Amino acid sequence: MFTFFHHLLPLLGLLAGAAVGWKTGWVRGGFGLGILGIVLGAILGGLVARLPGLCILWTISRQMRAQSTASLLEDLYGPLSAPVNLILLELDRRGERVHCFLPRVGELLMSPDHDSRCRGWAAMLSAYSDLAEQVSSYSPVSPAEERRAALKPLAEQLFPRGAPVEAAARWHSTGTAPGHSAPPSGVDLR
Repeated sequence: MFTFFHHLLPLLGLLAGAAVGWKTGWVRGGFGLGILGIVLGAILGGLVARLPGLCILWTISRQMRAQSTASLLEDLYGPLSAPVNLILLELDRRGERVHCFLPRVGELLMSPDHDSRCRGWAAMLSAYSDLAEQVSSYSPVSPAEERRAALKPLAEQLFPRGAPVEAAARWHSTGTAPGHSAPPSGVDLR
């Protein structure tokens, strides 16, 4: 998934840094310093261009630290506005058992909505990296049958109630996941 802060801005920074480095090096010392200017300018431009994205992540992380666990769980099971992977990482940082939220991630992975699938895959890669290795052939842009086949090694953990495509479609159309209208009740999260 190509994003502005993660892909485009660093690329533009790299190119702009290289161009400024070439011009500065060429004017000050000819071809040799121009080449050195390209290298140094590209490195510096790429690093500087990553700062806005890092600042946004830092701000989101600070906001999540200030939220209560109940509020984070509401965000996890509510409409997708906050990054699911960051919510899960924050819950894990607090010592919560995030393994019980795998069905929610499974619903996202099989969602008919592309953005939801990408969020689910980001959550899988960051919060469940050990499990993501088992389903490394999964791709959010694959057809539903290929996604289902890729997730087969984790089917028991991701879809304890079965029928992942149908469950995700119901969740997407109603905004309420079957069996997951709210965070799991009666589950000791610690």
